[in-house]
Amino acid sequence: MKFIYTYCLILLFTISTRAQYTDLSANITWTGPNVSLGTATVDEIETAYNYARTQENTDLSTNLPQIDFPEASVWQTMNTNARALWIINKERIDRGIQPLEGTAPEVIDVAQQYCQFLIDNDTTGHYADGHNPLYRLQQNATIQSCMQAYNENIGYSYSNNSVPPTFVLERLLYWLIYEDASANWGHRQNFFKSNFTDNSGEIGKEGLLGVGYVVGTSYKTYNYAAFVVCNIIDPCDTWQFPKTTIGTVFPSKFIAVKKSQIILSHIPQCSTIELCTLDAKVLERVVCSSESYTSSIVDKGTYIIRVIEQDSTMHYARVSVF
Repeated sequence: MKFIYTYCLILLFTISTRAQYTDLSANITWTGPNVSLGTATVDEIETAYNYARTQENTDLSTNLPQIDFPEASVWQTMNTNARALWIINKERIDRGIQPLEGTAPEVIDVAQQYCQFLIDNDTTGHYADGHNPLYRLQQNATIQSCMQAYNENIGYSYSNNSVPPTFVLERLLYWLIYEDASANWGHRQNFFKSNFTDNSGEIGKEGLLGVGYVVGTSYKTYNYAAFVVCNIIDPCDTWQFPKTTIGTVFPSKFIAVKKSQIILSHIPQCSTIELCTLDAKVLERVVCSSESYTSSIVDKGTYIIRVIEQDSTMHYARVSVF
């Protein structure tokens, strides 16, 4: 299978992202299976990503941990956007970059429509419909009224094999992150953009992803072609998140710090408490049987506390331990 890709690096911020991001010195060649054969497995994909992480550690003198994909039975139940969000956020978090907040149906719709257009018209590129990514995103009224920044990545692959490909999304994301030298690492920089304004949704997360994905059988002369369009936007502070995504700030008067422990009171009955780092790594998760919570002893620093009620309403707070 041959992979062809294009990219668009569109930055609406002037702050450099280099403090948390470094380009690779060269491509890290894919060592995983030929996904066009339709026989790839989750374990093989995981092994290929871990090889790349090991090579990146050598190249950049970093300490990326090994990535642990969900079990195949779980991965197969996740839709395209859930898989893409999982991979992109794992790659961001392990590099010290805030995770994306999540996916948004508005952004998904824009990406999916353009993805379908590309494969239906035997073309590719960011301007194939006569418009640019900003124009397409702004045709959605919700996005147009509440977008601070955006970027777009496009990748596609094609094959003359007689069976449909599998794990093309995972393979293309790898290509855009680890084999992007010919694009001057523009795709990789888009995925690892770290200067979104953290003014909407949950503290410690910012950015909304939308992925369009189409596998077709009539692209030019090929038996199969797969297209991926990834749009990421930085929403403004009035973006309306679903109730299950974000709630309200937990009252500071019910929060105390004593002897390197965080103490909460007046917790709604049977709530789940999550103690997280600023990059959203969960350090502790407890289902409270009472109205109070006392964390384990923690190091000095700033943490995010999430209080998730039984009906999925979420409250959060930023707590500093001195």
